[in-house]
Amino acid sequence: MKPEHLLKQRTKTAERLGDVSQILRGTLLERMTRCNKSGCRCMRGEKHGPAYYVTVTYGKGKTRQIYVSKERKGVVEAWIANYYRVWKVLEEISRVNLELLRLGVEAGVKRPSGRKAAKGARGKD
Repeated sequence: MKPEHLLKQRTKTAERLGDVSQILRGTLLERMTRCNKSGCRCMRGEKHGPAYYVTVTYGKGKTRQIYVSKERKGVVEAWIANYYRVWKVLEEISRVNLELLRLGVEAGVKRPSGRKAAKGARGKD
């Protein structure tokens, strides 16, 4: 594929990123629970719930769970869906950049600026 075509493809793909402020990496869980109080309906198999939690895993196996109200469930679902949409677009851009690298093209390279960006570029975050 010609470099010019790849550069146009990369630009068009990047435009699909849109507003990336509405994303959340995580999983929405639905739980049904028992309170174990004698005589409660849950002791007869009718569990309480559903209750919703978003769970996020961090490095070194640390996981955080946060309760999500029924009213906010839709927002959380949208943020998670947006995360996966953005992730797919970034993967596509990465694939195009790999092909540009293979062809020896560096057009449009923007180097990170600032101390934090430089640190991240070295992979020491």
